[in-house]
Amino acid sequence: MPLALFVVALFGTVDAAFEHQAFLGVHNIRTAGEAYAISPANKEGRYPGTPADLVKPPFSKFSFLKNKEKDLMDPWGGLYRCRTELDDRGNVRFYVWTERVVDGKVRRIGLPPPEKK
Repeated sequence: MPLALFVVALFGTVDAAFEHQAFLGVHNIRTAGEAYAISPANKEGRYPGTPADLVKPPFSKFSFLKNKEKDLMDPWGGLYRCRTELDDRGNVRFYVWTERVVDGKVRRIGLPPPEKK
């Protein structure tokens, strides 16, 4: 059985398989962001300002993503997004997500920062 047919059989549709792949991509970038923040070379201990910082960190010549720029692309050809913000308790949070429009509605995968009130 070809891989594409196996994936469709496993997840039901190509779109469901892409959504699963997007969840994995969000997890991968989130994990890379955590490694970036605790890297000994990162003297300030900050999270990446943009997803591209994971590929070319300002404090190192080594990427935090195995496949570099390719890992920044979601399954639909868009870019994953990330942002660092303080939560309600003053803790630094690293948010990672991707989004697309399905039937006129925004579909988000991952966790975007909460809307400002």
